[in-house]
Amino acid sequence: GTLLLNSTTTKSAEGKDTYMDVTLSELMLLTSRGLRHGTGSYSALGMVQKALDDIVASCFQKWADAALKQSGQSLRGKIGEFWQTATSTTDTEWQAVHAGAN
Repeated sequence: GTLLLNSTTTKSAEGKDTYMDVTLSELMLLTSRGLRHGTGSYSALGMVQKALDDIVASCFQKWADAALKQSGQSLRGKIGEFWQTATSTTDTEWQAVHAGAN
């Protein structure tokens, strides 16, 4: 979804600009005020809790992607190096390098 700070515009079927400023979770928070105050997933509290859970999950996913990006790139590079070496090394060379590992 789109966050409040990332306003985007799309064209509706009628050709009018439509602003996409809130995510579904944010819209649920904004509209839950008028819902009944019982319990369960369709109550105001249940909708607020679900919306907050969705927002937290989205933020955590973005944080995890950013935090692990460099490590993921490094891992991909090392796997590529390993694969290149493994496919270009003869059996004799492999056994000579790894003879002490047995």
